[in-house]
Amino acid sequence: MYRRFYMSLAALFLVAGTALLGASGRDLFEEAERRFASGNYSLAIERYERLLSDFPGTEFTPRAHFRIAQSNYYLQNYDAALDRFQRAAVRAPGGGLARQIRFWTGMTTFQLQRYQESAAAFDRYLADQPEQRGRAHLYRGLARLEMGDTAGSREDLERALPLLEGSEQGFATALLLEVYARTDESQAILGLWESLGPDMDRDDGYHEQRLRYVADAAYERNETSLARTLYLELVEYSLSSAQWGYQRLYAIAREEGDREQMQEIFRLAERRLAGEPRRMTDFWYSLGVEAVVAGRYELAELHLFRVWDVRTERRVPGTVPHMLARAIERQGRPLEAADILLVSLEDPNVDVDVQVERRLAAARIFLREGRYSDALDIVSAMPERTRASSVLYAWTYSLYRLGRTGEALEILDRNALQPLVRERPDLARLRGRLQLDGGRPADAVRSYRDYLADRPEDMVARVELVRALVGAEQFAAADQEARRIAAEELPDALRDELAYLRGLTSFHDARFAEAERFLTGVRDGRYEPLRSYHLAWSRYRQGDTENARDTISAVLEVLPESLLFDGGYLYSWTLFRTGRRQESIRQLLRLLGASLERSRELQVRQLLATVYLEEEQVDEALLQYQRLVSLADDDQRRALLWNQYAATLAAVGRPAEAVDQFDELHAALPGTTAGREALLESGQVLYSTGVFAEARDRYRTYQNRYPEGPDLDRALYWAGVTSLELGEAARALLWWEPLIREFPRSTYTPRALIGTAGIYADRGQQRQALELYDRFVAAYPDDARAAEADRERRRIRLELDGLSTREAELWVELEPAGRPGPEKGGDRWFGLVLELGRIAIREQITLTTQRNRIVEYLIEGSRLEGDESARASVLLAEYYRRRGETRAALESYVRAASAPGVSDELAAQSLYEMAVLAREQGERTTMEQAARELSERFGDSVWADRARRLLEQN
Repeated sequence: MYRRFYMSLAALFLVAGTALLGASGRDLFEEAERRFASGNYSLAIERYERLLSDFPGTEFTPRAHFRIAQSNYYLQNYDAALDRFQRAAVRAPGGGLARQIRFWTGMTTFQLQRYQESAAAFDRYLADQPEQRGRAHLYRGLARLEMGDTAGSREDLERALPLLEGSEQGFATALLLEVYARTDESQAILGLWESLGPDMDRDDGYHEQRLRYVADAAYERNETSLARTLYLELVEYSLSSAQWGYQRLYAIAREEGDREQMQEIFRLAERRLAGEPRRMTDFWYSLGVEAVVAGRYELAELHLFRVWDVRTERRVPGTVPHMLARAIERQGRPLEAADILLVSLEDPNVDVDVQVERRLAAARIFLREGRYSDALDIVSAMPERTRASSVLYAWTYSLYRLGRTGEALEILDRNALQPLVRERPDLARLRGRLQLDGGRPADAVRSYRDYLADRPEDMVARVELVRALVGAEQFAAADQEARRIAAEELPDALRDELAYLRGLTSFHDARFAEAERFLTGVRDGRYEPLRSYHLAWSRYRQGDTENARDTISAVLEVLPESLLFDGGYLYSWTLFRTGRRQESIRQLLRLLGASLERSRELQVRQLLATVYLEEEQVDEALLQYQRLVSLADDDQRRALLWNQYAATLAAVGRPAEAVDQFDELHAALPGTTAGREALLESGQVLYSTGVFAEARDRYRTYQNRYPEGPDLDRALYWAGVTSLELGEAARALLWWEPLIREFPRSTYTPRALIGTAGIYADRGQQRQALELYDRFVAAYPDDARAAEADRERRRIRLELDGLSTREAELWVELEPAGRPGPEKGGDRWFGLVLELGRIAIREQITLTTQRNRIVEYLIEGSRLEGDESARASVLLAEYYRRRGETRAALESYVRAASAPGVSDELAAQSLYEMAVLAREQGERTTMEQAARELSERFGDSVWADRARRLLEQN
């Protein structure tokens, strides 16, 4: 736009006048100047060169070089021009000519597209405060614009504008408007137009460009009135501007909904562009494309069909079929749209790449319309299906939707096509779907992760990844991914699917309450009956049997075959657990009526036997157990089921038959775990029925046959128990002592320790018993029998310290270790304290340190109320009498007689004993006082009679 301007503008820079030369040299120089001024640059160059040749080294040499450079510039010999400007600069290092050389150096390097050098030349020129600053800023702005320095260019042009006039200012304004347009500063464009536009010369050659920039800015800012005015002026200029102006005017009318105005503008445009068919076609095309973008598809079809109809007369834009097909498809006629694309392939001038695009677009329309066979027909014939990722996708997706998933997956798994799969993320996702549908969920996980690495925002694919993780049983990863997705905004359908998958994840991770919460929230019927199936199991696992029963019963008849057995079995269990045993039996018999594999028949019959037992249908239960034994397909399983059969016989009160079955089991399958255990189970049944000798024989047999057997500790223990029952304590020790020694970690060892200690205690071997009780308490402090063992060992220690067995028992009860004793002042507490006091004080035995401790308890008891308190005081009095502490004894009797709540009998006895003690100690006054009080208070009692006789004797 601006190049032709500065070609003509350069003529303004002729510099007149030179210094006086010699006559002949001056004549030659002046002739050259005349040739230069008249524009005869070639002849001017010849004259300047002759001047330099004939008169070398004169003062006009710099000017001649300068003029030669200018002439070459005008002749567009820019390299030669630059060379001469540089030579001239050497000969004119300063002054006005030097400044002009710098200016023209900038101009010439610009033409040579050496923009950085050009800008640098103008920098040097402007640094000298030249007269032509406006023009220098203008051309430096041009150089910066070409260098991409939009901000610098804008700065130069804004500085240039007030310094320029006329056409130069018009040119600079057009350039500045272009800069504003490049940076989308429509407001700045309108501001510049408002300040300069009205005063600018419309004939300066740049008004057309200015009009277009300003009109476009007004249109962009919805200043419709101004835009319309400017576009109406613009259409009067070139055909290019007319085409653009009519397009914009048409768009304004379309946006305003003014159909009459649209038609009028269309007529005016056709009249103006009639002589240019190609331009008319471009006009129709532009209107059609704009209508498509604006969503006015009917209008778009109208304009684009005009272009489409002239395709046989002249070439039309290659995008016409695409845009026309889009407009038609958006109006609900997809097959017509596809037909347009396919018909366009008949054009022999369409190159291969465009053919590929159009075939692919037609195939995509068929895919959107569910016409997968038609889509496949198109892409299958395209060689690009293995060379272009977009075609490969359409090919494999068509196969996928036609149910030919194996073929599609085989194609996407080919090594040669992996670069295309990596190139288009959608292919990785499609492969993931195919792998998931094809039963390869672990492979699908990898494909989805490849896809989501490029498209992490695709929530649908992330949910599909969770589905693949669940299918691959990677439940922890599925749960982690699902938790991340749950925080996102999801449509209801996708949130339902996510809830369903989270329910499955929680279910398989045994978080049944969480599984129930998720599955209960799923409302979409697409997930039935699997949702209800897992919900029922989740409720059952939580013990909510009744709701589990109702949930599974609602979908039992529609479960897929793979879940039919498990669903029916669950239903049987829930019926049984909710007390509907007869219904459970019927359901189990219904399951048996189907053709079941052996493992499932075993499962059903085992539950059926249990239900029969609960219903007290013993014979039916036993028949099921017998059938179970015959169904077992290996010895271990058979032995286990046989063991259950025998145990059931014992449980239903048929011990003799149970023993026979256990014995037969052992004889038949001694190599199995259950077969060996049968000996012990037989012994247990015999023991429970009191047949101790035979029971012991079974335990002894086990020890002899299986000295390394896993249940040897059990055999040893029960052999000891049966021996004890037979009254053979010594033989019991023969079994229990090896058990204690060789099986310290056995569950039977604590019981054997207690039993062995008891035997030693009963035999009077207290120290051996104490050692075993100590071992028990140390080894099994949390055992339920630890407290009993602790009492026994404390009792034994007290006996070893010299107490009687009775005293030891009483002290252990009064002062239990590790737990509270009897409540102080309670009946039991008084009972223990008084009995220990009587033994220690009245039986005249040696008062050891332990025995003396009872005095402290008696003192505590004497301070309480009632008869028991008085008895404690009486015992204390006897204790003090024995020790010769008469005063303390007398005080104790007084306390006993005056204790709150004491009975008359005990109070009278206490006063009498006080009188007797006083008489013995020669304290007559005290004796008389006690006797007198006794007579006054209890005159009718036998103790009062005795007191009177005591006084008479004295």
